[in-house]
Amino acid sequence: MSHNYHNDKKQAPVSGNTGTYPQQLETSRTTRKGLELFLRPVKSNDEPLISQFYQHLSEQAMYQRFLTVRKNIPREEIKRKYVLIDYSSEMVLLAFHHFHHGQVKEKMEKVVGKAQYVLESTRGAAEISVVVRDDFQGKGIGSELLSYAAYAAQTQGVKDLYAYVMPDNTPVFKLLKYSGLQYKSKFEEGIFIVNIYL
Repeated sequence: MSHNYHNDKKQAPVSGNTGTYPQQLETSRTTRKGLELFLRPVKSNDEPLISQFYQHLSEQAMYQRFLTVRKNIPREEIKRKYVLIDYSSEMVLLAFHHFHHGQVKEKMEKVVGKAQYVLESTRGAAEISVVVRDDFQGKGIGSELLSYAAYAAQTQGVKDLYAYVMPDNTPVFKLLKYSGLQYKSKFEEGIFIVNIYL
């Protein structure tokens, strides 16, 4: 079940100041399949967690989302594209799953999903991408992340989100269905262009 982030009293609009971490966007949610998640924007020290996340994506997932099969993405590239961001013009949002490790029941966390959007100042729109670890798909993480990203984008004044979707990427349309967001899609030159209305 998707959540309405607009009614969460803990969250306030993003300040939009360059380099200011929007702590007010941190939240905990339970997916429609009962998986507990902690959702937050990326932090400057998240590079190792994101690198590990990419290691758990299949070649198909890497190609569908990033048009590449590379999983060993250089650390500097991860920092530049996904970690050291300007929160006023783009956003990287991470979904964490907490678990216990070993006999001492040490509490650990891992990134199981990532959403990212980049604002276009000219028309109040933003391109979005969502990707979930292969071994955590089908648990409602993608639709939860999309709803969460839509809320964050709306606090920044974004009116529309859009995405380019490969024809064989049918899970994206299931994700859209369960997110509860309104959207339309059109097929042009071998690819779907999906517009999500906020």
